[in-house]
Amino acid sequence: RFVGVFTKPPWIPAKVALALRQSIMGTRQPGAPRHTRLEVKGSEVLQMYPVERWVAATVRKVLDRYQNPTKGSPLTGWHAGAEDSFRDVLEQLLAEPGPPTQVFVLDEDATEDAEVALERARDAGHGRLLFILGDHV
Repeated sequence: RFVGVFTKPPWIPAKVALALRQSIMGTRQPGAPRHTRLEVKGSEVLQMYPVERWVAATVRKVLDRYQNPTKGSPLTGWHAGAEDSFRDVLEQLLAEPGPPTQVFVLDEDATEDAEVALERARDAGHGRLLFILGDHV
């Protein structure tokens, strides 16, 4: 399962890092529309190719159909919708029933090896992992 949240449209003059921090705190930039949530549920997807261009074209198609429903029906397993903030999405994901969740913020300058962090999460009994990544995290 993949969940992506697009937090800042290009016409809002704020820096992406600021918009993301505000969204994590539950607010949006003044004048910004609701965020777009993209979710891919692997158990529902009928077709998937491990090719970056195919995935990019499919994401573009799903988001275009979400913004312009007259262009066609949604693709099976690919869901788009609106969210008030990134915080709302995190709270929804963490509230879902299931095993304990460990949240990781992926940072290329991290001081800890990813394998060590994952092993520690496993040893602590975390059965679900949530990764936050982006250019401005």
